[in-house]
Amino acid sequence: MDKLDAMQVYVAVVDAHSFARAAEVLGQPRSTVSRVVKELEAARGAASPAHHPQAQRDGGGSPVL
Repeated sequence: MDKLDAMQVYVAVVDAHSFARAAEVLGQPRSTVSRVVKELEAARGAASPAHHPQAQRDGGGSPVL
C-alpha cells in the first residue's frame, strides 16, 4: 500500500471514530486497517490520534492530525 492509500485509511479511521467502522467503509479487513495505522505511527515515531479520535479534536470539533 502506498503512502496516499495509507493516509486515506488513516483519515477514514479518524472520520469514523472506529477502526471497525473504517474497515467496513473501506471494504478492508480490520486487521489491515490496524496494520496500516501502526505502520504510519512507526514512521512518525509517535502514537496516532486515530487511537483516541474523541480526545483529539480542536475547538471547532475537527480532528487534530
